[in-house]
Formats: sequence, structure tokens, C-alpha cells
Amino acid sequence: MITPLGELELANAFQLRRFRKEIGNREARAAWAAFHADLRNGVVLMRDLAEDGFSYALRLVQKWTAKLGTRSLDIIPSRQRRPCAATLFSLSTSASANLPARRG
Repeated sequence: MITPLGELELANAFQLRRFRKEIGNREARAAWAAFHADLRNGVVLMRDLAEDGFSYALRLVQKWTAKLGTRSLDIIPSRQRRPCAATLFSLSTSASANLPARRG
């Protein structure tokens, strides 16, 4: 079983491998296609979180991660991150410096 966040993490992992020149675009597309074939064939089941922010974040991952080396947590809109139980993050990338602080 996978959630939209898991799908986002997987897409981001493929794009980060492209960013690090570990795989090419063709290999990333093939891996993504294989994952979606597993979804279609019922090997992997998607659990819907009913969050439209994840689909937006997924589009951003596909467009920017291979170019900028971003992590999925850097991409998820802040309104999606706020409900999580964590109150303290230790983020190491310079892109993470602009994340909003958790309130409440």
C-alpha cells in the first residue's frame, strides 16, 4: 500500500538520482512506468489521502527535482506539512531554510 506522499517520495527519489547523474531520464521514466504498471496490476495499492496539495507537489517534483536537487519535504506546500505530528525538523539543505515554522 502506498499513499500520495509515498508516491511523491518515490518520484522525488527518481529525480534526485537524475540530479546526481546516477541514472538518465530514460531510466527514470522506465522506473516510473514500472511503478504505475504495478499500480494498475494491483501489485501496489494506492490509499487516497484526499489531498490536492500532493498532486501539485508531484508536478513540482517532476519539473524541478532533477534540476535543483530538492527533497520532497522542501516541495510539499506548507499547508500540507502543518498537520504532521512532528514539532522539530532537522533539515540540512539550503532550500529548507525558508520552511515556515510550525505554530500551535
